[in-house]
Amino acid sequence: MLASLVFPACSGDAQDDESAGPGPSGRAVTITYVELEPETVTRTQRALGELRSRNDPRVAAEVSGAVKRLLVNEGDRVRAGDLIAELDEEDYVLRRDQAEADVKRFNARSALQELTVVRYRELHENNHVSSQELDEVEAELDVTREELAASRLALRAAERDLERTRVKAPFDGEIDERLVSEGDYVQTGTALYRLTTSDMLQVRVSFPETLANDLEIGMPLKVSNRAAGVSELDTEISEIRPAISLDGRAIRAIALVENPGGWRSGSSVNVELVLSEREGLTVPRQALVQRPDGDTVYVLDADEETVEARRVEVGQRTADWVEILDGLEAGDKVAVDGAGFLTDGASVNASPQEGDDEQ
Repeated sequence: MLASLVFPACSGDAQDDESAGPGPSGRAVTITYVELEPETVTRTQRALGELRSRNDPRVAAEVSGAVKRLLVNEGDRVRAGDLIAELDEEDYVLRRDQAEADVKRFNARSALQELTVVRYRELHENNHVSSQELDEVEAELDVTREELAASRLALRAAERDLERTRVKAPFDGEIDERLVSEGDYVQTGTALYRLTTSDMLQVRVSFPETLANDLEIGMPLKVSNRAAGVSELDTEISEIRPAISLDGRAIRAIALVENPGGWRSGSSVNVELVLSEREGLTVPRQALVQRPDGDTVYVLDADEETVEARRVEVGQRTADWVEILDGLEAGDKVAVDGAGFLTDGASVNASPQEGDDEQ
């Protein structure tokens, strides 16, 4: 049996007077009981979290220009490399054409200069030109070759900028928001779309600052999104933000979940953090009664006809269960229904609680 004890604790138990039930000589009280067994006692913290896309970038223009066409709308699915927008390319076509012309011009100059160098070397061998004159034409060839190389780089840059007027999706995802309109003039870096991925989602959840020292990377979380039809997913904390938020006095943790389908970025989820697990004993909430000397449970004697009052030390509490730290042992049979009417040594008619293992 697994008892999940949710932190913080719920409200206190019902108050019963010591004189509430009959004494040892009174009429037998009808009760049910459970036999205690060791079980895993889990301390948890519940919180409300928010789903965010793991990748949530803004697709921005890489060159400036007027928006010519927007090819996708909010909610559209796109794949990496899909064309999603076009900017006015006229100026970039002109720059590309100019760069191509420069390459041709410098290529021709370089070829001509190479022929000139060949002729000057022949003339120099026959002592028709000086060494200085040969050096000058060879230097001119070097300059021409450098100009040709620079013009080729300029052509590559012009072709790249022309290609960048065609904006493509950087990865598979869904268009979450369109941020510009056709005809808008955008600068380099202006965001055009917000593109999200939903196959892997972030769970962002804030816990009370009192748990800051308890949180660790790898602690298990249970995430549920009832609106999406999936009851629960298991994950773990992957990141803990170092600072306490000033507005809510909370510490934020982040986990990753694989989208089972239908989970959307921005929606809320219920999160349960497992703070600790240990073996222990628990009793149903109604088995614990308040007496003048403190928290008390009633344990069946060996004859199962009378009960003994036991003062107990309690730990974590839920609406259904109370953890018992001291005062009971595994195998003890504890009164449940009717416990509030008992006194130490009271006579009882005992039967196992429905669902208890003992028949």
